[in-house]
Amino acid sequence: MLSYILSKVFQTLATFGLVVLGAFAMLRLAPGDPALAQAGVAANREQVELIREQMGLNRPFTEQLWEWFSGAFTGDLGVSYADGAKVTEVIGTHVGPTLQLVALTTALTILLCVPLGIWTAVGTSRAARWLGNTVTVLGPAVPNFVVGIMLVLIFGWLVPGILPYYGYVSVREDFFGALSHTILPALALMTSGVAIIARVLRASIIETLNDDFVFVGTALGVPPRRLLWTDVLRNSLVAATTVFGLFLGVALSGSVVLENAFGIPGLGALLVDSFDDRDYPVTIGTTLVIVAAVLLVNLVVDLLYLVLAPRVRFDLGVSS
Repeated sequence: MLSYILSKVFQTLATFGLVVLGAFAMLRLAPGDPALAQAGVAANREQVELIREQMGLNRPFTEQLWEWFSGAFTGDLGVSYADGAKVTEVIGTHVGPTLQLVALTTALTILLCVPLGIWTAVGTSRAARWLGNTVTVLGPAVPNFVVGIMLVLIFGWLVPGILPYYGYVSVREDFFGALSHTILPALALMTSGVAIIARVLRASIIETLNDDFVFVGTALGVPPRRLLWTDVLRNSLVAATTVFGLFLGVALSGSVVLENAFGIPGLGALLVDSFDDRDYPVTIGTTLVIVAAVLLVNLVVDLLYLVLAPRVRFDLGVSS
């Protein structure tokens, strides 16, 4: 098992390094000149060259890359081109709003998709089948940003005053205010995730219900409700957990668009603003944090397989 865990950690670190390296290279190749952006359109060529030299942009790419990686390993991501503030401090002021949004999205997704998956799998009523088919078909078909725009139009124009559709309130300042300001972007983020996870969970439960241990348990007189909530659900969660891990990654990356639409000053909004300003240190630092969060979630999901269903260890060739 230790070798399996170490191999997953190594794969995660290798992927992280490659993604950050690619992002660093793409920023250097992207159109636009950070020195010109800082100097302004009225600056002459000598002034722009002086600023470029101060930023270190006239040095070879490999030298810039080595300096950045050396600093990143010690927790130094450089300083912002815009105001000279430390990148770690700039990112730190924007982490809270994103965590608040993703935490509420995650909680609502779990609260909805698990009962929905179970109900549509074991429910025999026409309403259960209709709801299951409608949600699982429409949910993935509508992109998150489209749902976000629809919510902004509905609560900002058709029925204004019910829920705030723009702005941010920290949960540490006002819990209910934070909840009301975060609920709409969270609904936009979770729409496709709930539909996909519920569909996967529904299919997995139906498949598990045909396993031999279910027939044996039923023959031995185990109550159906107890059998469903313990053995069946536990085995069915393996597939749903995989999709849930992917969904969290999509939620983190999807917040880049929705944070701007709903006026949330999180990492997504910071990434867009810093790229528009050609503030490369903040852009690459924010990218690093988002990529690290996504890969960490995927690593945790891979390790959860070993806990949720011991039989997966045999499928993966993992010995305890």
